[in-house]
Amino acid sequence: GQLLTGQADENLETLDVLSLRSGVLVPAFSPILFSAYKSFDEGGISTKVTIRFDETYINLGDHYHTEDGIFIAPVTGVYMFHWTIATGGTGFTTQLMVAGSVRASNLVPYPGGSDSSSAMVIITVNKDDHVWIQIYGSSKHVYGGSISYNKYQSTFSGILLQKT
Repeated sequence: GQLLTGQADENLETLDVLSLRSGVLVPAFSPILFSAYKSFDEGGISTKVTIRFDETYINLGDHYHTEDGIFIAPVTGVYMFHWTIATGGTGFTTQLMVAGSVRASNLVPYPGGSDSSSAMVIITVNKDDHVWIQIYGSSKHVYGGSISYNKYQSTFSGILLQKT
């Protein structure tokens, strides 16, 4: 297919392709996204404690922080967040927190064995807002594991869909 096209009277032969390759032309939109996972099981988590997803599959822009499990929005915009929590304990709720307020929640059931539950939300987030997943309930257990380990995995992902 044709990647570069011009008007009938334009001369594309004079286009400096090296300037394109050297980064002289800056992209209009730099992607902001992350996908993190919990690499270890954690039990005894208290209510309103942040679930720390300590490893990432991808973290474009480095706005998700594995040391505390918090994403800091670099721009105001519409974001999509998705999380999956795997557990083997009693049922509980997880909450998506934005700037200290609950913006979405999800019930993680306990059917008598191991299970997982996922949720997705599309919301507006302001620049510099902190976004995280927390437990609502006490003494809860969240499964984790490396990507090569055959086990349930808990994940948290986010992507900027549109700047506003």
